[in-house]
Amino acid sequence: MNKTRLNLSFCMLAFLMISMPALAEDSIDSRLISKIISSSEEDMREARDYIALNKPVSLLPSLKKIILANPTEKKGALAFRALQSFPIKESLSTWLDMLRTTQSVSLKKEIIDFISTTGERGIVPHLVEELKSPHHDVRESAILGLKRIGDDRMLPYMLNFSRDPNPIYRVYALQAFFHIYDRRINDILMELIKDDNKSVRYFTLKCIENHKLTDYLVTIRNLALNDPEWEVRVKSITIMRAFNDRENLYVLLQCLADKHREIRYAAAVSLLEVVNAGSSYQVSTQLDLETDDEIKDMLLEMLLKSRSTGGMKGFERILMHDQNRALKIKAAFALGEIGDPSALPLLLQSLDAAQDSFLKAELSNTIGLFRGQPGSAQRLLPGLGASNTQYLRLASLYAIERLQDRAVTPQLFSIFSSEKEPVMREKLRELVQQFLER
Repeated sequence: MNKTRLNLSFCMLAFLMISMPALAEDSIDSRLISKIISSSEEDMREARDYIALNKPVSLLPSLKKIILANPTEKKGALAFRALQSFPIKESLSTWLDMLRTTQSVSLKKEIIDFISTTGERGIVPHLVEELKSPHHDVRESAILGLKRIGDDRMLPYMLNFSRDPNPIYRVYALQAFFHIYDRRINDILMELIKDDNKSVRYFTLKCIENHKLTDYLVTIRNLALNDPEWEVRVKSITIMRAFNDRENLYVLLQCLADKHREIRYAAAVSLLEVVNAGSSYQVSTQLDLETDDEIKDMLLEMLLKSRSTGGMKGFERILMHDQNRALKIKAAFALGEIGDPSALPLLLQSLDAAQDSFLKAELSNTIGLFRGQPGSAQRLLPGLGASNTQYLRLASLYAIERLQDRAVTPQLFSIFSSEKEPVMREKLRELVQQFLER
């Protein structure tokens, strides 16, 4: 009996001797975990200092469990911070395991942002894999992480990725190429710009624009003219403008007459920078046909900039038929700035037809710029008698003064004789006297 008890005692002692290190380790780990997730800053600092000094790898599974279970809570954030205290060589497998396991977008992003700063090039394949994430924030972090690492080994992965049968993955690859450029991707970009998928072509254009790849301009001009999708055509037009393409005038003029409003608008914005007198006829023709007021305004601006009426067709449409007063006034002003005497008949016809006093005033002002045209001053006289429109009356008077046509002196004297408004009466007197003294 005593012998049996002695044997049992030896067994217990042996068990305790074997298990004591493990029990001690568990005890330390438990205390460390308590300190890590403690609300006391001192406890947390002690735990991190202990980890930095002793590197207790036995703690890694517990930290991983806490982080995965609480990805958006303070407890998880504290465990995450503690895990960062471990040397990356010891903890990398834990980080990568969490990256593969978690469904939390914010946690994936934090993991990627951290491990990509460690200089560990072994993470490249794992970051490339995250380029397939359906979540933009995760993909963006992976892209920026790869850019930060700058390891050439990522390029073959990304090139394979860009040839994936699934177009969404090809788009994701292009989002990466937007940030990470290597001349070796030029061939794949040339393939992708001809891709059947609209989004792939569009994002290829964004890459080309971002990296200023002007060698693609011929292809871009062709897309601007012929791509079946208006978004791709608009993007092509904006890239030509961004690249300061001086050989794109014929493309823009064709796009200006397109049936799709956004294409016409993009072409008009670009044409404002390159238009010249040689293209004014086509601009005027489009002004005659255009239905969008914003584009009409830009077309008028083009004609004004090129100092050409473009055959007057567009101006006639605006002044005689358009319903937008602001456009009519701008057209009248533009004709005065251009200074083409052939515009005078249209201006006089518009003056007779106009009902709006401000438009009449602008037309009168413009007509007054064309001296030496007999009969113009006579057509301005009705404006002097307009009631309750001092602005129009003064505009008409100043226009007549600029024309210096003394043939209207008798009519001016008659108007002066019956004028009651002091300011207007005095100005009429001065003008009559000026004409009589000449």
